Amino acid sequence: MNAVHRSRLRALAATVALTSLMAACGGGGGGGGSTVEPPKPPQGTALPDQVTLTALAATEIGVEQSFGNSVSGLTGLTFAWDFGDGSTSAEPSPKHAYAKTGDFAVKFKVTNAAGTFREATQTVVVNSLAHVRNLSCSGANSSGWCWQTPRVGERFNGVALLSASLGWAAGADGQLFKTTDGGSSWTAGFKAAGKSFVSINFVDAQVGAALAKDGTLYLTTDGGTQWAAKSMAPGFNSTGLGQTLDLLDSRRIVVRRSGLAAASSDGGTTWLSVAKTVATARPSSALWAPDGRYTDLGQAYQAYGPTPTTREPWESSGPGWYFWTDDLTAVDELTAVRVQWADQPISNGPDLRAVLRTFDGGQTWERIAIKEDGVRLSRSRISPATERPIYYPTLLVPTNGRVLWALGSTVYRSTDGGANWTQAVVAGGAPTGIRVEGWADRSNPARLLTVYRQFGETLGVLYETLDEGKTWTKTGLAEAGIGVTRILSGEAGRVVVEANNGAQYRRDDATGRWVRIANADDLGSITALGFWDGQTGKGLATTSGSGLLATDDGGRNWRVQQLGDLSAFFFPANYRSKLQVFGSKAWTARNGNVYFSDNRGDTWTEKGRAQFGAAHVWTAHFRDANNGDVVLDAGYLMRTTDGGATWTRTGNAVLSNDIQFVNDQLGLINIEKAGISVTRDGGATWSNVVIPTAQFYFKQMLMVDANEWWVVGYLAAPVVGYVHVTRDGGQTWTEHKLPGKDWPALRAVGVAADGQPWIAGDGGALFTTTDRGATWQDRSLTTGSSLSAIHFNSSKTGWLGGTRGEVVSTGTGGR
Repeated sequence: MNAVHRSRLRALAATVALTSLMAACGGGGGGGGSTVEPPKPPQGTALPDQVTLTALAATEIGVEQSFGNSVSGLTGLTFAWDFGDGSTSAEPSPKHAYAKTGDFAVKFKVTNAAGTFREATQTVVVNSLAHVRNLSCSGANSSGWCWQTPRVGERFNGVALLSASLGWAAGADGQLFKTTDGGSSWTAGFKAAGKSFVSINFVDAQVGAALAKDGTLYLTTDGGTQWAAKSMAPGFNSTGLGQTLDLLDSRRIVVRRSGLAAASSDGGTTWLSVAKTVATARPSSALWAPDGRYTDLGQAYQAYGPTPTTREPWESSGPGWYFWTDDLTAVDELTAVRVQWADQPISNGPDLRAVLRTFDGGQTWERIAIKEDGVRLSRSRISPATERPIYYPTLLVPTNGRVLWALGSTVYRSTDGGANWTQAVVAGGAPTGIRVEGWADRSNPARLLTVYRQFGETLGVLYETLDEGKTWTKTGLAEAGIGVTRILSGEAGRVVVEANNGAQYRRDDATGRWVRIANADDLGSITALGFWDGQTGKGLATTSGSGLLATDDGGRNWRVQQLGDLSAFFFPANYRSKLQVFGSKAWTARNGNVYFSDNRGDTWTEKGRAQFGAAHVWTAHFRDANNGDVVLDAGYLMRTTDGGATWTRTGNAVLSNDIQFVNDQLGLINIEKAGISVTRDGGATWSNVVIPTAQFYFKQMLMVDANEWWVVGYLAAPVVGYVHVTRDGGQTWTEHKLPGKDWPALRAVGVAADGQPWIAGDGGALFTTTDRGATWQDRSLTTGSSLSAIHFNSSKTGWLGGTRGEVVSTGTGGR
């Protein structure tokens, strides 16, 4: 190919390239070229005008739930879910479990390929029902407020311990309870609707009986699995006061009180009535009355033979003597001892008259000559002028029938059937006053118990002897200042007494310590509640009595924890026990001391006692596990910054119902009838806080932070509740009111973890607000119980404590 030809080819190629370039750019001459259309945007899947999401309106915390929507079956779509708790999902139909309670706004968004989208929202209520499910609740499906144990007014009117661990209790509201740990915890058993039990007794682990106030007897022969109602004992359908139930076996039963007795030999099907005061002695079937003895449970009667006519030298039948009284103690079927005294004018008091004994069922009686070292005991010998008169001196007869002991202001004993007497040795001095009652241990005749109290007083002192009355010692309850009113059981390993505060105590013979038997009513008011969370269920409650309650299941069941020794008990009249929980740690102020737990209340350590000296903790407040303040009854304030290892005096403080600090400088004290005082220098100085309506009773205060403080209380006459709040650190106060009516008397204020305030008071009053108090929602209980403590973990999960020891809980915010 020549050069010319190659040149033409290059020119032709260039022309073709230029023409192609112009065509690609839409150029060219004269408009004769073709045009290329741009691509159309994607149309996408058509969406309806509205979409909906599907989800349960209410769910349970921690339970996975499914979420759906009305367009999940279409293709070419993208999905976006916002569950309202910070969690999201891009799945069409996701599943999600909420880790906390509350009302959550679930948002759903669907978008097609064209960018068109639709949205939908729904509120999902997340509750916490594990701790209240299947309880007795005010709403359906475990909603509203649910009763937990303890319940309102269920005090124990009778306790029967069969061993150091196994026992039964009879409740005032008709519930029977069983314990397998010596009374530390109780399981509710048989319920007699509309009844009130006054006594309970067991022969052995299988056979037992419970007596209701109206005289109805309930019998079990299978260890309490089944209880059969028997016919009503005649004459016992009144107050039920002073009724005693003697259960000899599954068929022989005696019910008695002053002036009346009823006996049954067929397990309570039929009854024989005896219109007299009688005494019984196990396992005898004899009923010993003042004038004669009934055999075979009242089937036959035989009058007593004549009593000796010889008088003691000090006896008189002249003016001033009112009447004779018999106190008969039955030892067995044929043996009994009668103590006679005569009432004098009250200035002198009753005086011992005679002691009679029979070994043949009362046919013959012999007078026991009361002598000391061969010399007859006279009134002046038993009770010298320097001592109190002998108020109702009596004898206690052990089961061996051998040893008798006389009680005046001095204790005497006899080892020869009463022929001679010697004065017993009483540790700490001889008791004075009335001997309320005695108890002879059937399993150990050498062991006796008795209760003394001063005339006109209720503080009974319990004494015990282990050597047939030769020596006597006070029990630990007396040293703790707890009065004993009666002995419920005195058998070895099963000593149970009732105290003047209504509580029952059991002595642990292994340790010698007295343990309060768990009893809802004697615990007094619930003063504070603390729960770590509603799922694990660990929680505590303090009471105005001596009990600290603990629960492992969110409050479904409670047990009493005893802190420290009973000898350290200290109960000032206006003392308010405190409780605070932090993480796995807890602090409580109890019994004049402070205690710390680092394992959610399982074990406790006393803190500060050595540094407090003889002073008692009056009230306390802890800001966290390490920093806390206490008010001592010595009138000053002490602080710890190392979890109670050391304490430093920071200032003076008047004895107050409550103290709170929000930091190391700013704090409040509450004096119920005097008002609120504030410190801004860590307690060195205090100044009064001016609050409107300052004359009302300041029942409780709450410092949310340095600026927001709540105070609730009431006026006494007429009773009107008040709510005051400050949000500027006490400079100004706002009084909150209910529209159209007065507040009831208010006793407690609390704020949930989400900042929602709750206020409670008398008559089951309960209110909450979600708009800082502009409006209030009424969540009151219908039981009429007065509420004294509030604890909320969230807007849904909370507990309330009442003035009668009741605890109620909610997992639905009370709705």
